[in-house]
Amino acid sequence: AWLLTVGATAGVDPESYIHSKYIVIWACNSVSTNLHHWAIVKDAQKAGAKVVVIDAYKSRTAKEADWHICPKPGTDAALAMAVINSIIDQGLVDEDYVANYTVGFEALKDRASTRTPEWAEQITGIPADDIRKLARELATEQPAAIRMGVALERHYGGGQTIRAVTSIPAL
Repeated sequence: AWLLTVGATAGVDPESYIHSKYIVIWACNSVSTNLHHWAIVKDAQKAGAKVVVIDAYKSRTAKEADWHICPKPGTDAALAMAVINSIIDQGLVDEDYVANYTVGFEALKDRASTRTPEWAEQITGIPADDIRKLARELATEQPAAIRMGVALERHYGGGQTIRAVTSIPAL
């Protein structure tokens, strides 16, 4: 899923998170499992970055975040698709970037068209207004970064969940 969506890259360099203004840690308990990265995140947070943890579990990392979004277990793909829908719906897509550096946007836009925040609220338990807020902040508080944990791949459809989450920064 990773290779199909973002290619042969390891993703954002962990040390570059210090420059982020908005950090999402999705399904990863960095305090317990990725302490070297957590120190960088905390430094960024002290410098003003907002740290959002998306995790069905109230982990030590979630307790340290500025905002803990707690979806029902296994519903992360629905949340990611609703974020994509909301970024598009709010007119926050970087059209130039999408046109020059991505493929498949029209298909993604079509697929996401029915995946509204209200639709996802029924599945994830996350209020639609919170999904819209997350989408708006992710799209406008730049630079932003998403750190994914392996928990996203630990259920049926996990590969597609990763594809949905990794599509968000491309918008």
